[in-house]
Amino acid sequence: MLHLLSRHFGVSTSDVTFTMAQFDQVLSKPNYKGGGDSPGMYSTGEEMSRRVLQTFEDLNKQLRSLDQLPLSVVSVVGTSPVFRHTEVFPPVPWDGRYRSHFLAALVSEDNSQLQRLCPNPDHSSPPFISPLNVVCQLESSGKWPDEVEAIQQIKAAFYVKMSELLGRECSLISSPTFSHLDVLK
Repeated sequence: MLHLLSRHFGVSTSDVTFTMAQFDQVLSKPNYKGGGDSPGMYSTGEEMSRRVLQTFEDLNKQLRSLDQLPLSVVSVVGTSPVFRHTEVFPPVPWDGRYRSHFLAALVSEDNSQLQRLCPNPDHSSPPFISPLNVVCQLESSGKWPDEVEAIQQIKAAFYVKMSELLGRECSLISSPTFSHLDVLK
């Protein structure tokens, strides 16, 4: 390569720097210590992709089964690279090992205990869990307001109701925010 750069482009070999080794750490396999058939082995990532897709299908069915929502869920589409089979190292599954690090019990309006994704002050920071983005499409309705702020408030109310139903009917831990709903599955 140095010969080609020197001969065809007049680049001195002292002006060339190789940075290929710097990318090795980016492409290293994640440290996976989960169970399954081969604990500690990540392999090619295809197994993790299948597990993510299976978990997504389960979540899709659970979201569609929520009958008490004001509008039913029409479709659930994954938008993260793992759903397109383009993620080099798909995220490893959450096995509940650090549950106590970031779950704190909160009381809802009807005084029932709901678990939320928030740091527990009794423990250190929870480990990072790579999020996977999913878009839920609701059935159409002519009752949506015209103002953007009112639409955002209704969406936030949907997130709260969806979170309550996922916790009660599907035993899933979720945390509604103003702009999205985090679900731990």
